[in-house]
Amino acid sequence: MPPLLPLDKGATSGFCYDFSPMPYYSALREEYRLASLAGEGDSLTRALRLMQWLCAHTYYSGAARLSGKKFKDLPDTQAILRFAVDKPFLYALNCRDKAIVLSDLLLSVGIFAMPLWLVRGGNCHCITHVFLPEHGVWSVLDPSFNAYFMAEKPYPLDIIALRESSMSGNIPAPARYSLNGGSDCLSVYTGIFIAGCLDDILFWQGNTHRRLPDTRKPQDSRFISPRGGNTSVEDLLRAPPH
Repeated sequence: MPPLLPLDKGATSGFCYDFSPMPYYSALREEYRLASLAGEGDSLTRALRLMQWLCAHTYYSGAARLSGKKFKDLPDTQAILRFAVDKPFLYALNCRDKAIVLSDLLLSVGIFAMPLWLVRGGNCHCITHVFLPEHGVWSVLDPSFNAYFMAEKPYPLDIIALRESSMSGNIPAPARYSLNGGSDCLSVYTGIFIAGCLDDILFWQGNTHRRLPDTRKPQDSRFISPRGGNTSVEDLLRAPPH
């Protein structure tokens, strides 16, 4: 039975996040030498290496829609990477695809991860939530901007802590940041892509629900809102997979 993230209280009764391996993971590991790219070390070190590789070999554009390709033409991470890796900016990926790809790269080497959708009004952004078993915590990695956020702990903030920082007006500067290899637009990133989106958090049911045809919203998602005061759901989002 695949490991599941239990979400079994309140409005999410009976719901589990499904981390089932996708059938192409083995081929993905071999084609891109993911075990070698991740290298040795703890989960955070290996995850950061894979994010660095993804950012170094693919462009990001918030306006990208896979250059006119429909999702059905690029049904999985292996196909997306073949489309985008070491290609010019015309083949840039948007935040949704970057977050999905990094999640799959991490899962392919045995690191639990899932994409999260951040929404506030008309603003939205996707990031990757990665589980660090050495610390028993989840942490935010943003493969669109090669970024993560540190506070006083020896690991990056999780999405709940990052949102709490945003709501208090005290988001820390990213510990690492790069927009397509440059340092432009840092204030726009923290002010709009992070603080401007950290209101509601949505997440997919699992791998099999990641690439849905012609939609920008994660159907079959579950919803976490600070307005609802559902702290049990926030606690469960921090629960370790098992």
